[in-house]
Amino acid sequence: MLSLASTALVACGSDARSPAPGVVTTTGPAPEIGGRTLGGPALPDTDGKVLVVNFWNPYCPPCRVEAPVLEAASRRFARDGVEVVGVHYTGGRWPKSVPAALSFVRAAHLTYPVTGDPGARLAAGFGIEGIPSTVVVDAAGRMRFRVLGPVKAGVLDRLLAGVIGPGGSARAS
Repeated sequence: MLSLASTALVACGSDARSPAPGVVTTTGPAPEIGGRTLGGPALPDTDGKVLVVNFWNPYCPPCRVEAPVLEAASRRFARDGVEVVGVHYTGGRWPKSVPAALSFVRAAHLTYPVTGDPGARLAAGFGIEGIPSTVVVDAAGRMRFRVLGPVKAGVLDRLLAGVIGPGGSARAS
């Protein structure tokens, strides 16, 4: 099992030459995600859904590379009650540039909602120390997995299959 310290080894700002993404099991309640998208509308209701919460910045090259994987997962797993939510990560060396983030969202044809994180409240609550990072939250609102580094389709599919279960529905009963 990887430690949180390994986040620095696989994150966008790392010194590692060719990091491989890792997955850590995580526990605890996920922070509530609410508010507005970067484009203005309210975020969709995520209560009772499996969430894939991705922390990214438009100036992070691996974040840009993983975006199509997340978009494909958003479309593929929507029927199972999975909601992908992007979080525009800022702070440290990552600038807050809503226009750049919105430009990337449009250029990449992302359909899942993207929100900001003023004061890094969400990043702290999800235990995010670097980007890209993605957290899978079960339908009961408990964090289950943290992907450190860019998301790969096969990895995300396996994690979601384990959280959704054999019935195919990610909604809480």
